[in-house]
Amino acid sequence: MLNQIEAFQPLNGASRERYVEDLIFRFEANDTTSTEKKRAILMILCGPYAYVMIRSLLTCRPLNEVTFKEIASKIKEHLNPEIITEYVAALRNLSENCKFAKTLDDMLRDRFFGGIGDEAIQGRLPAEPNLSFDLAPKIAIAAETGHKYTEKIRAPKNEFALIQQQARNNNSAHRTKQTMDLVPAMNGGGCYRCNDDYHASRCKFINEECHFCEKIGHVERACFTKLREENNTSRKTSRT
Repeated sequence: MLNQIEAFQPLNGASRERYVEDLIFRFEANDTTSTEKKRAILMILCGPYAYVMIRSLLTCRPLNEVTFKEIASKIKEHLNPEIITEYVAALRNLSENCKFAKTLDDMLRDRFFGGIGDEAIQGRLPAEPNLSFDLAPKIAIAAETGHKYTEKIRAPKNEFALIQQQARNNNSAHRTKQTMDLVPAMNGGGCYRCNDDYHASRCKFINEECHFCEKIGHVERACFTKLREENNTSRKTSRT
């Protein structure tokens, strides 16, 4: 019965809803109680999409140190809602071998912000005074859940396939940064270096210093730090 478990189908709504529950029932029917065996069966039979997804969600820990319960919890959390969390997982996957630890969070946060195509969500993120890459998706997910933004920020399946392929080839800090520049914006986002409509890897401002934050890699009109400070100033003014 266990060898009849189907691979995870990311575009099958019914399968997404019941995949983990179905797996747990099969384990019970076969008297499979060992958490190590449950984990091994899941990772062997889940299929390539789910395997990459699980590794992306658990990049900080080796899979052989994670329990089946933790993996199942991450899968459920990841699939609801699917689109933003998938984008975040793909970004984390790309940064797995990045050695720029001090600037990685800012880099991922800015790339996430540039990839969100919905103006309502984009307007909400800069209002947070201490916005981090960990916090940004939580805010975006709350907005998406409350206002049903899923269709506005859905990225085509083949774009995520490109992200995953680039991540598998990413084996150095230099290539990590190059690959992150190729991450597609989520339907509506533009170049995060200058706000024009093309990939950041082809932007002529790739080595430009921002006149506002003095960081290399973008111009002032696309500066996330400036946008956040302007937003905070506007909020303070409206309160006085």
